[in-house]
Amino acid sequence: MADISNEDLLVAIKELSSEVKEVKTDLSGVKTEVKEIKADLTSVKAEVKEIKTDLTSVKTEMQTMKTELKQDIQKIDHKLKVFIEDLGDARADISILKHEIN
Repeated sequence: MADISNEDLLVAIKELSSEVKEVKTDLSGVKTEVKEIKADLTSVKAEVKEIKTDLTSVKTEMQTMKTELKQDIQKIDHKLKVFIEDLGDARADISILKHEIN
């Protein structure tokens, strides 16, 4: 240790101190970036949650529409069957009337 002078030690300490300051500055920048990323992540999480809620709502609406559409189709189908029966009855009545007229 006798080979290193006090002046050399001071220079080495100053260099190390300067490097420590640089590392602290870099670390501060990284911490800032991490905070920004966390804020962005929180925002994205909120958006994803909102999208999930919207999708659930749309899914429910579509299921309701599907059920209503099936019911409407069943009603139309029933009305069509009744109409066809009435049409058949009308044809039979017309046929009977034709025979009565002749």
